[in-house]
Amino acid sequence: MVKIIYTTIAILFMNIHLCTTAQGQESMFEKVSKQYSLLAGYSNITKSSSNNIATTGYALEFDYSWKLSGYNKKKSSYITVPIGYRSYSSSTFNNINILFYGWTVRHNLRKNKK
Repeated sequence: MVKIIYTTIAILFMNIHLCTTAQGQESMFEKVSKQYSLLAGYSNITKSSSNNIATTGYALEFDYSWKLSGYNKKKSSYITVPIGYRSYSSSTFNNINILFYGWTVRHNLRKNKK
């Protein structure tokens, strides 16, 4: 019976010790921030080798990014995954539809500066 009580007390103290050390280490970590962007607007092809395509249209892009560096109040950098769509249409010229995606690295060169 005494052995069971000592084992229970030892397990209880071990759990308390693990919980307090985990909380102490948690303050060292910073949550990875994410950014979302939605871009919409007018798009224009300024120069083309073909004369029979539409040159004006609209563009829509969604961008999702994760913070790579810049923790502890330092300059940040992000890796982003943009996906977008552009459409150039005209009644007299050939229409163009473009779907694009990729990877982008974005840097915050100046933090909190005007």
